[in-house]
Amino acid sequence: MDKEIMDMLSALKKGQAEIMEQLRKRGAKPKAGHVPSLDECNLYYSDCCDKDSTWLSFDVEDFYDANAAKGWVQGKQQKPVKDWQAHMRNWKRCGYCIRKSTPKFKASEYE
Repeated sequence: MDKEIMDMLSALKKGQAEIMEQLRKRGAKPKAGHVPSLDECNLYYSDCCDKDSTWLSFDVEDFYDANAAKGWVQGKQQKPVKDWQAHMRNWKRCGYCIRKSTPKFKASEYE
């Protein structure tokens, strides 16, 4: 037990991305209400792309920005997101945050 605790403490010093990778390998889920960083979202996205090529059209930055703007809440009652990874999968499944091949407006319109 002590060795496992020491391993976890040393992992904390390595950086947030490496910690998430170790938790993913152990099968542990982040705490409920945990607000992910953009790096964590990108790490999870890259794992999903490795398993399923349909994720390639998903825009992680749009997902992160939209949820950060709302304060990581969901639904009519504005409850905190319990599992952000499941939230990301649902966004992908519903077709939100699809990468656009062309911009909606031209830069020349605003010059």
